[in-house]
Amino acid sequence: MPFYVVFIFITSLLQGFEFFKRYITLQIVISLVIFIISAYLIYTFNLTGALYSIVIVPFIQCVVAFFFLKSTIQHQVPLFELIGFQWSQEIAKKLFSYSAMALVSAFLLPLVAILVRNQVRTQVGDAAAGWWEGMIRVSNYYILFATSLISMYVLPKLSKNKSSSHFRTTISHFYKTILPFLLLGLIAVYISRDYIILYLFNADFEGMEPLFKWQLIGDFIKIVTTVLAFQFIARNDIKRYLVAEIVSVLSFYIFSMILLPLYSIEGIVMAHVANYIVYFIVIVILLKKELFNSAS
Repeated sequence: MPFYVVFIFITSLLQGFEFFKRYITLQIVISLVIFIISAYLIYTFNLTGALYSIVIVPFIQCVVAFFFLKSTIQHQVPLFELIGFQWSQEIAKKLFSYSAMALVSAFLLPLVAILVRNQVRTQVGDAAAGWWEGMIRVSNYYILFATSLISMYVLPKLSKNKSSSHFRTTISHFYKTILPFLLLGLIAVYISRDYIILYLFNADFEGMEPLFKWQLIGDFIKIVTTVLAFQFIARNDIKRYLVAEIVSVLSFYIFSMILLPLYSIEGIVMAHVANYIVYFIVIVILLKKELFNSAS
């Protein structure tokens, strides 16, 4: 865990200084190194090797990231000055707000997922709950990629310049240049859904197939909305962030309870779409000044 925290800290510094090429290169190098080492350990030691890889991977991430950081920004900011600790009440307040945002999401989202999953098991069955869980796992892979892109490209720009005009320009540029490629990726996932089920799961998960359409539609709306919602993080706006998160969580739970009895397991992914439509509307309302006030 400590090594992983250091790794996240270093990658955050690279993003904050807008060294995007170095950040991407670091991720590629780490992915290749981890894949090779993990494959060797698992092939040689089987399950024990997998456990070894869990222990070793964070250390490797930390070491590689440290050398990338040192070679990238040492000429701009002395490294020990950069990582030196100095107490600041103002910074502590900001960090508390960010921590509160993360903790609320970390608590509410899994809680609602457990409640909904229990209802699926009760009303439809364990197999259907497994299909939905499988769909979530597939979704998490490409959503993580999309969120990383947003964090890497959008968040540093919004944090550097907090004007509404810059916010609109940044969002518009993301929608025009990056979003179309993400949409193509989602379409590719939908076209490949049968192969994904076959190679990542097995024949028992064929019931996942009808879930892909609704999940992908909801995830596209989620990506569109997440770009906007990053303004709350950039401005450290905990109030609007919490309002949006709580509305989203409640919305998903309510829609799930309504649609599950009507459409069985497919009702849950329909609720996913309905929830993010509501979330998008809420975000637009909360950001109406930044989005529509041309004077700012």
